[in-house]
Amino acid sequence: MIEGIKDRGIIKSIEEINLKNLGIDVNIHSYLILKGLRILSHRLYEEVELRKGAKDKGQKDGGDKRKVGRLKLELLREVSKKSKDVTLRVISDHISKLLEETKEALKANDYKVKECVIETTTRTIVGVGGPPGKIPFEVGISLDPLTGVPYIPGSTLKGAFRYALVELGHAGIAGECGEKLADKLFGCEESVGVVGVTDAYPVLDGYGGGVKRVLEPDVVTPHYTPGVLNELKVTPVPVQFLTIAPGVSFKFYIYYRREAVQHILQGDAAELLKRVDELQKVVNMLGCVDKAVFYALAKGVGARTSVGYSRFKLILYRDVDEWV
Repeated sequence: MIEGIKDRGIIKSIEEINLKNLGIDVNIHSYLILKGLRILSHRLYEEVELRKGAKDKGQKDGGDKRKVGRLKLELLREVSKKSKDVTLRVISDHISKLLEETKEALKANDYKVKECVIETTTRTIVGVGGPPGKIPFEVGISLDPLTGVPYIPGSTLKGAFRYALVELGHAGIAGECGEKLADKLFGCEESVGVVGVTDAYPVLDGYGGGVKRVLEPDVVTPHYTPGVLNELKVTPVPVQFLTIAPGVSFKFYIYYRREAVQHILQGDAAELLKRVDELQKVVNMLGCVDKAVFYALAKGVGARTSVGYSRFKLILYRDVDEWV
């Protein structure tokens, strides 16, 4: 099958496609999958050749790995360099419209809505198992299949907030916060919670205008080789992948029923900070959901948070409007 693909020249056709000749009106989600198939085909083809008994196996294998590594590096550089234009600038109006329609739909269904804007302060990894990045790089990234922009699933945010609420309860620093309240607010296997979180999409207007790129390359080198028991014989292999760059702003909504009102700050957190001098007074005025949101964002939402990735700061946290 692999030989047939090479004979038909499909892979060669893919190699000739690049962001420069496609322009900026391109879906990065689809582009990564397409280029990933090219990289995957090279890898599989060479493995087939080696199994056939190709000569100089060790030398050939090393050369093949270097070739695949070069292809990955080229793709990383290409996508990162163009990421602001091809993933966000062209589609920003569409994202704004999508977010506005989401907000109006929530309000129409009698939800109270809080608007949230957060900004990445470190490189951020979300969706490590997702196919767009996993096909070429073995490490995935959450990209919206329709728009091609990186996004943070609402389920990821909600899970992080719920876990933060439980942690605060265990630490005894957040009053009534704890697992029982987390079940009530965010839900559990037995019941649906009264607080929901939408997907978070990147925004430019008024927030991330100064960011140079949306996606950024990174590399980790695991010092472990499966099956090798002697440390001296380990051959570390660098793993290249895409991350969300620092300085990218995301907007999402937290929506809730009336039962959750006492657990969520009514008003604008930024305005509250201006009015109240002492930070501890502000903390005391926050509800359990607010504390969980702030704590989760500072601790990290996504992958590799324990080593400093996926950290955020809160830019905006305010009510959309009051209930009638």
